[in-house]
Amino acid sequence: MARQIWTKEEDLIMMEKYANIPSGQLANELHRSLRSIYSRSNTLNISKSVAFMKSINSGRNNVVSERAIATRFKKGFTPWNKGQKGLNIGGVETQFKKGHKPHNTKEDNFISPRRDKSGHIYLYIRITESKWIPLHRHIWEKVNGPIPQRMNLRFIDGNTLNCTLSNLTLISKRNNMIRNSFINYPLPIQDLIHIKAAFTRQINKKQKTA
Repeated sequence: MARQIWTKEEDLIMMEKYANIPSGQLANELHRSLRSIYSRSNTLNISKSVAFMKSINSGRNNVVSERAIATRFKKGFTPWNKGQKGLNIGGVETQFKKGHKPHNTKEDNFISPRRDKSGHIYLYIRITESKWIPLHRHIWEKVNGPIPQRMNLRFIDGNTLNCTLSNLTLISKRNNMIRNSFINYPLPIQDLIHIKAAFTRQINKKQKTA
């Protein structure tokens, strides 16, 4: 579409009216787009007047209309909900009362299974309302005290649901890492490692008795 050239008459109208009327009104009068009006005003270096910018016709958010002024709170007005805490619009009968607990709240010593990120299931026991800990750790620490910082508590038979004290043992974090790496090997390689370990134990015994 060919670009419509501005005429001298249109420029005179722009110079005369742009400062004091809405740009949309001027666009309709000149049969131009609003974008074209803004572009031409920049070319002619003209802008809206201060009086227009302060008027309602400017559409600026900081211009307050008579209707807005009429609906403002008057000085000394007291809101209907003054002194009330929150907004109560009914439903009081069905609201939870202070101290109320949901029907599915668990009691202390309740045991619940939970799945970790790797997919293993562990048993957890509720100690207090907001405190749950692994059951195997709870059982171990009741008898042996806190687990040392550099030690891990492991299940001897590998069954994370068998939390009896006889199935729990402490191993160092280093050995735990080696053990975790070992079980990731294919079974034939695991067997070879077992055989090598057995040979090493026998050699050590022979050396001690030599």
